[in-house]
Amino acid sequence: MKETYAEAATFLVSSAARVGDDQWEEPGLGQWTVRQLAGHAGRALDTVQEYLRATCPDDLEPLPPGADDDPVGGAGEYFLETHGAPALHDGVAARGREAGEALGPAPAEALAALATGVVQLVAEAPDTAVFVTRFGLHPFATYLATRVVELVVHTVDLCVACRLEPAIPAGAERVTLAVMAETARRRGVGAEVIGALGGRVTLPADFNLFG
Repeated sequence: MKETYAEAATFLVSSAARVGDDQWEEPGLGQWTVRQLAGHAGRALDTVQEYLRATCPDDLEPLPPGADDDPVGGAGEYFLETHGAPALHDGVAARGREAGEALGPAPAEALAALATGVVQLVAEAPDTAVFVTRFGLHPFATYLATRVVELVVHTVDLCVACRLEPAIPAGAERVTLAVMAETARRRGVGAEVIGALGGRVTLPADFNLFG
């Protein structure tokens, strides 16, 4: 999952590099500008840096053996558990605005510098590392899989907002689709998603696996 996470980070960086200087303050997604959308996408880098621990803290119960054997399944469970969680959604818009402002006068360069440091941190971390998040303790590959999804989904949003063709790396695209399918299955909407992908039905306009 380390390589896939690096792919997803590179997708964000390379896409941001294609944003025109006059596009950063244009509408991005919802109430966000392009800059703020990019800042929100970059939080999938920030949170990895913030939450990563090489070893489980002494005051927490360690994860059981094999907890990270199925990172796609674990990521699907993560999104199921956080679906509609107030702790996740409260203040998301404000944090996106703050993250956008924090990118400074050269957003693409700031994202590139952040990604370089975080990807290196991930590459050097042991596979037994854990992430201590506000939603609890998560295994290394599982949490990275959730961040791959966040990076890919929001970078696609960025490309759409800026009228760019998304060039999603194959590994990151594969993981994202797999986690989204697993999330749909665990939410009990697998039949609807399968029907929509097969051209049999149309999903409701407000359908959202994550919201």
